[in-house]
Amino acid sequence: VETGKVKQSFSHGRSNTVVVEVKRRRVLGRPGEEQQQGAPVAAPEAAPAAAPAPAPAAPRAPAPNPVATNAGLSRHEIQAKLLREAEEARMTALEEGRRRDERLRQEAQEQEQRRAEESRRAAEAPAAAPAEPAAPAVEPTPEPKVEAAPAPAPAAPEVSEPVAVAPAAPTPTPAPTPAPAPAAEAPTPAAPAAAA
Repeated sequence: VETGKVKQSFSHGRSNTVVVEVKRRRVLGRPGEEQQQGAPVAAPEAAPAAAPAPAPAAPRAPAPNPVATNAGLSRHEIQAKLLREAEEARMTALEEGRRRDERLRQEAQEQEQRRAEESRRAAEAPAAAPAEPAAPAVEPTPEPKVEAAPAPAPAAPEVSEPVAVAPAAPTPTPAPTPAPAPAAEAPTPAAPAAAA
């Protein structure tokens, strides 16, 4: 029988040191050692069978460590620790969600810009394509026709620019809708003034 001292911590802040007797030391999570002790007595052939047993015992060893760290803490401290860990996990999850949402928004914005760029290029390409076939046809023909061909070519790029601007126009359209609401409110005060 061994003796030792243990410090008791009470919830109201008081602590007390107490002398305790230790009858027997308990060994938890080591069933593999009992099998190993029996194996050498049996036969040398049993030794290879005992070799796989320590491998599962190794992962079990870390499990008692968290219990040991909590053993020195009061229930209140353990609860506070668990709450803190839960809050940290929640904050980490929220931050990860924010990052994911931001990344998705950025990817969507980049994709929209690519689409706008491709549509603008597609609009410019057909406008430039008719101008190019007209130019080779103009070279073998007399000069008066060459002068007529350059005039339509500048007009085509001007048409493509308003087409590129058109997708941007629908976005600001919702902003003017609040403006009619104040106009509707103005006649309401005017009506009581007319009645008085």
